[in-house]
This record gives sequence, C-alpha cells and structure tokens, in this order.
Amino acid sequence: MFFFLGLAGFTSSAYAATILPLYRPAIGIILTMINLGCYATAALADPGIPKKNQDLDEELRKEGKICRTCHVLRAERTYHCFDCDVCVEEYDHHCPWTSKCIGRGNIRSFYAFVLTSMISLVYSMSQLVSIVAQP
Repeated sequence: MFFFLGLAGFTSSAYAATILPLYRPAIGIILTMINLGCYATAALADPGIPKKNQDLDEELRKEGKICRTCHVLRAERTYHCFDCDVCVEEYDHHCPWTSKCIGRGNIRSFYAFVLTSMISLVYSMSQLVSIVAQP
C-alpha cells in the first residue's frame, strides 16, 4: 500500500531519470518488504493457544480456572476470545487486520508490524510532499 506512494514520482521515465535519485524507491521497497514480513509473522504465528487437558479436576472447575467454552486450564492472563472461540495466553486483543488474536506468541511481531507501518507511512508522506512541492 505505502509502496505505491514511495514510487509516486515515476510518472515518466525522463522525470525518474533526471530528478528522482535511485535510493528513494529502494527505501520504499525495503520498508514494504519489512512491513509485509512483520505482518506475515504476526498473522501466521500462534498467539498462545493453550493445549487441551484430558484429565481436569472438579476443584479447578469450581474455582473458575478452566474455561467453560474451551475446557482448557487457564493460567493467569489467559482469556477467551469470542471472535476466534479459543483461549489465548496473555491475550491483548483480537486484531481485525490479521483476523487473529494477539497474545503471548505474536505480540512482538504485531508491534513490529505497527511500527514499520508507521515508519512506511511517514516515509511515503514525506516523499509525496517532496514530489508535489517541487516547482
């Protein structure tokens, strides 16, 4: 998405050859590849879904340490996501961009995705302003 704004100045080959330096699109492409890698890692990583236990005590059920929906033993900071219908350890939120829960297993790659998205946005907007502001 931001890749196209980084290459917005390539409307004609003469313009690209004379005014735009070659590092501008290269930086846009590199930022886009890093951003897509962080997105793929966040979207494909396991968010921290606990494994199902076969033998569960009645005491644990009464104490509320077992999820009523998933029937798994819940550790601290483990919550049930009703969008995905699973429990997630260190649940943060359900992300509509990745269509997945963000939890213990993918929180770092999600933050890296958000950070690289913001860097790509700032870079693309600065390139767009520099192209539009040229006389």
